[in-house]
Amino acid sequence: MNVGVNPKQQQSAVQAYIDDLNAHGGINGRSVQPVFRTYDVTNENDMRSACLSLTQADKVFAVIGGFSVPTPTRCLVEANRPPTHPTISTNPD
Repeated sequence: MNVGVNPKQQQSAVQAYIDDLNAHGGINGRSVQPVFRTYDVTNENDMRSACLSLTQADKVFAVIGGFSVPTPTRCLVEANRPPTHPTISTNPD
């Protein structure tokens, strides 16, 4: 049984949204240029590396998505401070 999330499918869905957004003028007249970074969800070091790559190497303006554990989340909100929009949620069932 395949119980994972396919990063390529996620990227394709996000890219379709961004393409539509940009086709309609972007955000305040500016087009959105996505930067995608995959990481191992079981490895905090890889998640922190993803944070540093996005915020320091790629110098992204904002992060959509996020991390489900404290260490890489702190990397985003305390050390590098880009606007973030987490997409992680929990289901009470």
